[in-house]
Amino acid sequence: MTWNYRVIRRTDPSGGPDQFAIHEVYYDSSGQIEMWTEEPCDPFGESLAELKADVKAMSAALSKPILHEADLLEGLAHRATEPPGDRNADEENARSSGD
Repeated sequence: MTWNYRVIRRTDPSGGPDQFAIHEVYYDSSGQIEMWTEEPCDPFGESLAELKADVKAMSAALSKPILHEADLLEGLAHRATEPPGDRNADEENARSSGD
């Protein structure tokens, strides 16, 4: 499983403005998003160098496409309803096509 930081856009259920925050996002072996942190991440390090590296990794998230939480939840729900054989075929197709 791999991970990186990504910006996730959340819609405010009370009708307020959308919220944007940086989260850890985890990917399965085929590169599909499998999970993400519920709460946004704060930069952290056990040294100044580690803190700088974490801030740099978080900054890289700003140049990637924004993920919409509603789309992520829909994707997970869709994957959960697929028969296991279909999921494995999709993963095999993704690996063989180089995605």
